[in-house]
Amino acid sequence: MLFRILLLGYLSLAAASGDTTFPVAHRFLPHPDPSGVEAAWTPFGSISLSPGSGGSAPNGSFQPATQETQREETAASGWYQLSVDLGDGTSLITSVRACHLPSASRETIVLGVSEARGDIHPTSLYLDLGGAVGSDGACKERGQRVQLPSGEDVGVEIRFPPEPKGITLAPPPTLNPGTGKPAEPEVEKSFFQKYWLAILGVGLFVATQIAPEPPQQAGRPGAK
Repeated sequence: MLFRILLLGYLSLAAASGDTTFPVAHRFLPHPDPSGVEAAWTPFGSISLSPGSGGSAPNGSFQPATQETQREETAASGWYQLSVDLGDGTSLITSVRACHLPSASRETIVLGVSEARGDIHPTSLYLDLGGAVGSDGACKERGQRVQLPSGEDVGVEIRFPPEPKGITLAPPPTLNPGTGKPAEPEVEKSFFQKYWLAILGVGLFVATQIAPEPPQQAGRPGAK
């Protein structure tokens, strides 16, 4: 109920300012979870998007939740989830291992958006922890406990989807002027057809080298 009230409040502020605002919530998912009860979402703040200039990506900012909430603490063996409510009954959700939160140098919400008919539509969500997550994703420390982030100094990065690469079309086939149909490709010549002249020359050279020498004519007996 509290989250729904906050959602209505954020949408009202967005309408007044002309920006598009999306409520953000977060939670811990313990692992393993012996209770078997799905964890509830806690209001985290809101993301405000304003149109960019000159076809650039929209400008984004994060406003932490103003209400006083107890910062939940959990074991670092679970997951930390972030959710952006799109206002149409759907949400974007991203997850990171909770053990990476204490070593994060910054928290940046990376939001992929698309724009259609002047409206901004978030399409993807990612949480950048400033290099805290290694290439193998393993936890640096085990057995510690972590708290839900406070929301202070959270950055927002907005990205448009990459431009699709142009399609290179093959040139049209050459037409036979007599029939108007595509010309048949030339049959590739065999090795002998390509180099018969060189092979013949080499053969003649070898033949002249191995031919027997003509017999020498016997000399006349000299007069004494």
